[in-house]
Amino acid sequence: MDSIMLSVSSALSSFLHTRHIANATFHFSEIPSAELLDSIVRWFDQPKSKSRKRISGQLLAGSTRLFAKSQLLDSLKSRWRVTLGRQTAGGRYDWAVEELYNMLAASERGIPSHSIVGFGYIRRGVGLVQETLLLTELLDDYTDGQAWLECNPTRAHWFVQQALELLRKSNAKSIYHMGVSAFNITLNEKAVEPMNLIDMENCFVEPLVIPPKPSPFR
Repeated sequence: MDSIMLSVSSALSSFLHTRHIANATFHFSEIPSAELLDSIVRWFDQPKSKSRKRISGQLLAGSTRLFAKSQLLDSLKSRWRVTLGRQTAGGRYDWAVEELYNMLAASERGIPSHSIVGFGYIRRGVGLVQETLLLTELLDDYTDGQAWLECNPTRAHWFVQQALELLRKSNAKSIYHMGVSAFNITLNEKAVEPMNLIDMENCFVEPLVIPPKPSPFR
């Protein structure tokens, strides 16, 4: 595999603290507290359906505040793909694999983004992954880009300049975000890097012609 592409071993090397709860497995960058594990269990207990299969929002664990994204894999094909690390017919990976690898690549290459705290998955039935979870830091001093623009309409030009500079840096590191909008940017004017890219499942990471990525959910 090309040296700039992430393998399972390199992905897991940043998440050395593994916890198993019933049929769920979680990998963390730091030792998780009992409160965090309890909060994750409650998160997975939320009702889901085909019309509500992706859930995102704050996850609270005592004084710790994180941002969580989970997805219910509602088809046998998607469960096989995520478990085995296979691509869709369109040549992409399912969200659970794409966003994890893209965010790790962004971190390795110094692209401003919210750091991954951990990820996990639930297996059911014959052992296929049926639900995934991605945990990232929640930066209280950063504002959603769209909300910031609504409060600062006269500074739209400055916002566009900063966003273009962020994209320039990202493209220079061979990470191409294909869904950039104000909703995919968080902002803190006082930070050295005032903007962060988020929602990175829709990215291309060079080289574009790559061997299949082994799945971290195996």
